[in-house]
Amino acid sequence: LDEHRSPPQAPGFGPSRIPALVENIDLYPTILDLVGLPSPAHVQGRSMVPLMKGKTASSKSAIFARYLYMDTVRYQDKQYTSFCRLDR
Repeated sequence: LDEHRSPPQAPGFGPSRIPALVENIDLYPTILDLVGLPSPAHVQGRSMVPLMKGKTASSKSAIFARYLYMDTVRYQDKQYTSFCRLDR
């Protein structure tokens, strides 16, 4: 971004951190929630809007991520990452 533009933000929300485990898969239902559309039944993520509003909403107990040769399971207080390259 250049110096004259602000980073994108949801209307009515400023930049903040939420102390909850969320995943990229939660972005789509969050955007739908912000624009007032229902999330389709096949969508697996959960809207982060209740968390963004500061309400006590249940969050995930663990999240899962995969990037290149890493698989990670993350909990509130710890994480486990496995590295695997089969071509070596």
